[in-house]
Formats: sequence, structure tokens, C-alpha cells
Amino acid sequence: MTQFQGLDTPSGPGWWQASDGKWYPPEAAPAAPPPPSARPASSPLMPIVMIAAVVVLVAGVALALFGAITGGVDEGAQAELRGDLASAQGELATNQDEIVAARAELASAEDRAADAEAAADATAEQARLFAADAGDILAVAESACGCSADVLDALDAAMAAYDRYFANPTQANAIAVDDIVEQQVIPEMQRSLDYQDEIRRLMVDRAPLPEGGDDAQY
Repeated sequence: MTQFQGLDTPSGPGWWQASDGKWYPPEAAPAAPPPPSARPASSPLMPIVMIAAVVVLVAGVALALFGAITGGVDEGAQAELRGDLASAQGELATNQDEIVAARAELASAEDRAADAEAAADATAEQARLFAADAGDILAVAESACGCSADVLDALDAAMAAYDRYFANPTQANAIAVDDIVEQQVIPEMQRSLDYQDEIRRLMVDRAPLPEGGDDAQY
């Protein structure tokens, strides 16, 4: 590698200053270290699989060593080791199946929780709409009650006017009866009928009770 003599001042773009305080050209710069290799994130279930794999590996190595040492003399021991190896492989497969089943159960539980939350939100919104409609109906009913009292007052005034007319059947008293009937009794009765029609309309158009409510008690 060509050695460069450092200078006290840079001589062009890309020159860099070393720890000795001297300036060096770009080609004399030390090579950058390679980036660290990324390691994949390990799954929390990996230790179980790794342990099972180690068991299989150890059993296989033991079987191979035993066969090499005994030269195949003790066939019973070899068969037992083969059985242990097969058992370890079966346990590994079982563990993998249990992991898959656990993941599926977790996904199913998450789906059920999401469905329950959505159903609760829908029920709460339905209850809010029902309460709002019930409040409107109650307000109209209170107005209708007040109107009924006004109708009774108008009828009382009309009866008093009739009494005056029968006691003194003059034209003035007859006109007074007609005025009360036309200006008080008829308008108040019509207003009462309007309130009743409004109540009927609200009852038909109201939001339904939330699931589990008792609509018969409304």
C-alpha cells in the first residue's frame, strides 16, 4: 500500500484529517468496517422447538456412536436407541402441532373479542337512539296534557256562555257563545288532535328497544 505524507493543510476536496493532525488525500482513507449482520428476531416458541431438535440430535449421535463402538453386536440396545429417537421425533411433531393449535385458538379468541366489542357498541348506540325518541314522545305528551287542560277551560267558558244565553237569550249572548266556540273550543280541540297524531307518528317511527329490552312496557 502506498504511504502518503500528511500535509498541514488540505489540498483539495475529500481530504481528511487524521489523529496526528495531518491532512491526507481521499484514497488514503482507511476502509470502513463491514456493517453488522442483521439477526432475525427469535420467536418465543423457538426454545421449545430447539430443545426438541437437540434431543433428536443427541439421540441420533448416541445411536451412531453406540453402533460404531459395539460393531452391531448388541442389537437390542440399538433397537432401544432407535425407539428413543422415534419417540423424540414424535414429541417434536406433537409440540409443533400444539403450537399451531395454540396460535389458532389465540386468533379465534381475538376475533370473538372484536365481535363482542362491536356488538356492545351497537347496543349502546341503539339504546341512545331509543332514549332520544322516548324523550321526544314524552315532550309531546306533556304538551298534549297541557292542551287538554286548555280544552277543558274552553269548554267551561262555552258552558258559562250558554248558561248566560239561556238565562237571557239575547243576540249579544248568542254571538258570545259562537265566539267562544269558534275562537277557543274548536282551535284547542284541533290542537289536541294534532298532538295525538304527532304522538302516534313518533311511536311508529321510534327506534326499537335494544336487544333484551321489554317493548311491551314502553
